[in-house]
Parts: sequence; C-alpha cells; structure tokens
Amino acid sequence: MTNCIGAPPGDEAAYRQIQEAGHPALEQALAVDQTPAQTAEQLRNHLDQAHERRMELASQTLRHARIAQ
Repeated sequence: MTNCIGAPPGDEAAYRQIQEAGHPALEQALAVDQTPAQTAEQLRNHLDQAHERRMELASQTLRHARIAQ
C-alpha cells in the first residue's frame, strides 16, 4: 500500500516528521484533475524555472572561482 506521495506507509511518517520540523516539500504536488497537456506544461515550466535557477547559481560560482584565482 502506498500513500498519496507514492511512498510506502513507513516512509509517510518519516516524511510527515520532516515537514513538521519545518523543512519544505521537495516538490509541490500536482493537481490530479489536470489534463495530460496541462500537467506536461506545468512540469515543463517547473523544469525551466529550475534550470534558470541552476544557471544563475553556476554563474555566481564561476564569478567566485575567478575571484579566488
């Protein structure tokens, strides 16, 4: 049996404990009543945002690396 996040029941308690400690969820849950096209669009937007954030972090890291040389 699995819960709504797809984890075995034993993991659900650990997941809930982590969230109660103040740590945010790794991913936001997707609405289940969306069409596949809407879900794909939402996932693509999330992927694009994550890519932009990683590129910004890489740019900052590169600037710091150049300064440290």
